[in-house]
Amino acid sequence: MRSMLITVMSLTIATVPVGSVSAKTWYVNAGGTGDALTIQAGIDSSAAGDTVEVACGTYSNCVHSTPEGELNCVILKSGVVLISESDDPACVTIDAQSAGRVVYAESLDATTVISGFTLTGGLTTVGWPYGQGAGLFCRADANLEIRNCLIESNHSTFVSGGLTVGWASSPYIHDVTIQNNSSVEGVGGITINHFSSPTIEDCLIQGNTGANAGGLYSGSQATPAVSRVVIAGNTGPEGGGVVCNLSSPTFNQCTVVENIGHGLTTVNSADVSITSSIIADNTGLGVYCYASGQATLQCSNLFGNGDGDWVDCLAGQEGTNDNFSSDPLFCNAAVGDFALNANSPCAPGNHPDGASCGLVGALPVACGGSTATEEVSWGEVKEMFR
Repeated sequence: MRSMLITVMSLTIATVPVGSVSAKTWYVNAGGTGDALTIQAGIDSSAAGDTVEVACGTYSNCVHSTPEGELNCVILKSGVVLISESDDPACVTIDAQSAGRVVYAESLDATTVISGFTLTGGLTTVGWPYGQGAGLFCRADANLEIRNCLIESNHSTFVSGGLTVGWASSPYIHDVTIQNNSSVEGVGGITINHFSSPTIEDCLIQGNTGANAGGLYSGSQATPAVSRVVIAGNTGPEGGGVVCNLSSPTFNQCTVVENIGHGLTTVNSADVSITSSIIADNTGLGVYCYASGQATLQCSNLFGNGDGDWVDCLAGQEGTNDNFSSDPLFCNAAVGDFALNANSPCAPGNHPDGASCGLVGALPVACGGSTATEEVSWGEVKEMFR
């Protein structure tokens, strides 16, 4: 009888589902009233399926080392959701205070999330291939979701001051602002390389400075899909806005504007697809091709670029595939408001040739016109994408 009872109990235990343990929320509060005092302590305590919620405030504690020797404030864990208590970047700031990188992400599945943080003060100094992404480094199958974050004022003495996506990583990045980051030898804003294929939507990349590209760099067989992204006011000698090197990115409904340098550069057999986008008022060419780089445009507007619009490798594309050249009529470019006036040729239904392209550019109509249009601030426009 006893042996039969043990057998029945063993069978019962064996049939308990592995996932039956409830997910837990770990609260981080530096004041001592939560489950952990530091963000990393909360993550280290968590398991896949858990959430780590961080109380509003500023956190540093950049003492966590990765194998290459860089210190990090936070090292993410696969399957764990890291979120600020209000899910707003104004709530929680992670400030590396130039002591190392802000956030490191490696081998993370698609259920991993970071949301509602300002990542700032990062500094990376180690050389290739590790000294990248002073704000956030997604390395080796980092397939997480990055949303509602502000990545600003980070610096690398090597590659990519703001964000790096590399080594076959495919994160989903949306509603993120990447601004005022810098790099001595590489890219100011975001670097995408080594067979990575991120999806980047509803983001703002502005005011970044690099020795190569200012805003965004796509290289080494990367295939990023970039949609509804504003790339503005960045500085880089090879491409102020975007540089594409031996890669095949797609840009859909993007606005590349007022960058110092070419709007977009394509090089070393890069094959770039640009649809329903505005490339305007950059100091160099709208699009510059060399070393067999190429770009194919459709339903796109190139206008007011300092060294020319439909010239160089784009000669012959104006007027074909519904491409055109007209003042996009931004609401207030002088203050960085690149939403459209209701009379813009980029607004739906206003194509100068009557083509059915829909919205051209990243941002909708937000001012002007004789129709019932409510004027909104640039801040309110950004909130539309949160």
